[in-house]
Amino acid sequence: MAIYATVESGNVKETFTRHTAFELNGVKHARNIWSLWSESDLKALGCFTVIETDTNYKDPAFYTNTNPIYTYNASAKTVTRTYGTATALNLDTIKNREKAIVKMDAHNLLQQTDWEVIKAKELGESVSSDTTTYRASVRTKANAMETAITNASDMAAMLTLFTRDGSGNRPIGDLPTS
Repeated sequence: MAIYATVESGNVKETFTRHTAFELNGVKHARNIWSLWSESDLKALGCFTVIETDTNYKDPAFYTNTNPIYTYNASAKTVTRTYGTATALNLDTIKNREKAIVKMDAHNLLQQTDWEVIKAKELGESVSSDTTTYRASVRTKANAMETAITNASDMAAMLTLFTRDGSGNRPIGDLPTS
């Protein structure tokens, strides 16, 4: 999604995530100016499509990012968005959250076959071997995932666990779904 900015007196005045009406240098402009005027006319007025550089932006599930910084470069006639240095969240808090997610996901998967286990218990029947094998695999994988999370020594190790490769796989793996 594009970000737009207006510049007044050499400073970024306002940013938008959609075409919107705005006031610039005391003149009100309708939102359709963005589609009716050429890029060069918009730039001459002080309206720019922001160049987004997310180099320092990190996954907000693991980091607190700074607010974006919008900078106008008069010689290049550009507005750029950057971020300051992100701060890692507390590692123990992240570990506890991620382990709670694994537990909840495992619970939800096991809950799908609880009816079969309850029925078998109530009627004195046995649970199918497919179901018991599946349930055991969910518990085993959940335990392995929790252990991997517990053993992560720092934020870089945590991120590595959850980073998917080109095939969609991640070192921590995923819970079995069937």
